[in-house]
Amino acid sequence: MVPQTPLLLSHLLLSSLGTQVSLNYAERIPQDGSLIVVSNHRSFMDAPLLMTVLSQPIRFACHHYMGQVPVLREIVTALGCVPLDSASQKQHFLRQASRLLQSRQTVGIFPEGTQPMVQQTAPNQVGAFQRGFAHLALRTDKSAQPDRPEADGLTRSPRQNVAVPPTQDVAVSPTQDVAVSPRHNMAVSPPRNVAILPVAIAAREESVCPAIPLPLLGLFDPSEPLFQQLGWHPLVLYHQVRVLVGRPYWVTPSQRQRYRGKQGKIVVNELTQYCQTEIAHLLDQGCA
Repeated sequence: MVPQTPLLLSHLLLSSLGTQVSLNYAERIPQDGSLIVVSNHRSFMDAPLLMTVLSQPIRFACHHYMGQVPVLREIVTALGCVPLDSASQKQHFLRQASRLLQSRQTVGIFPEGTQPMVQQTAPNQVGAFQRGFAHLALRTDKSAQPDRPEADGLTRSPRQNVAVPPTQDVAVSPTQDVAVSPRHNMAVSPPRNVAILPVAIAAREESVCPAIPLPLLGLFDPSEPLFQQLGWHPLVLYHQVRVLVGRPYWVTPSQRQRYRGKQGKIVVNELTQYCQTEIAHLLDQGCA
């Protein structure tokens, strides 16, 4: 079982940096079942930020270099993150993550990969998603019926004791909900076991400074093309940030069956596109 140390460290990091956090749509956070958290990614603060607002340890996959650079290595280790490099290690993470999900622990993935961390992007910008999290959700099979499922496939039971650093929360009317076209699998209430929770991190106030020369990072990870260029790895510090929780997507047995058959690529693309669209809409709302 994941120790509580990552959660305590996350609280300490945000408090020490004086980051003001507001959380919107907390009622969407599932109270039961296995959970994969998917989010946009621009800062080293993203993992501890998500642990804090969701009030639970999350086992995040991270880039190989983050487990090699001194100081950064100690931070990601203490947070319980899993650095990845080779394809074999990625497959190992998928197997490990599947076991964590089967024991109802929470796994986190940043599907944009390394690029938005290395090449500075705007707070409302989201890049193309890699599909590893969709494969993980569709491969993991454990019956864990959530409490009181809704007819549209969404879970809205409120989460209690969500701890965030003190700040004035942003008032969001329920009528301002994000409109995303419903998928066919969300129109009924089938047995469900794994949920993917899209979460948007919308920075309202931040500072950016150069941190580490990219060629220096190339010494720790020569296989990364982004490190084979001049420039600096930016350091993004959130001063005021808004976290918006999207509608959870519960993977159904019928989707898993399609995944194992001839429609595997289609169902992976559907799931990936849903999460990317949901996060993009939430970022537009959070950064407005």
